[in-house]
Amino acid sequence: MLRYYNGPAMGLGFGGFFVGLLGAAFWVLLIWGLIALIFGHRRQHWHDWHHDHHSAEDPLAIAKARYAKGDLTKAEFEQIKKDLDS
Repeated sequence: MLRYYNGPAMGLGFGGFFVGLLGAAFWVLLIWGLIALIFGHRRQHWHDWHHDHHSAEDPLAIAKARYAKGDLTKAEFEQIKKDLDS
């Protein structure tokens, strides 16, 4: 009787299905883990930079940014400038 080779684990029957499923699950988990590692590190790094950057700013720069966003009126901004100069 002539048998053809149908690829890896094809002659294993129902067990071949589980071997393939485990292989696919391994690769999915590996790729997911790498993505989580990369993006988790980037998010933590950005958070640290953002926190350090804004805590080191001088008060006038913060007031200018708030005035530019519209959080402060011109009178409030001028009062802050005056208070900081004294």
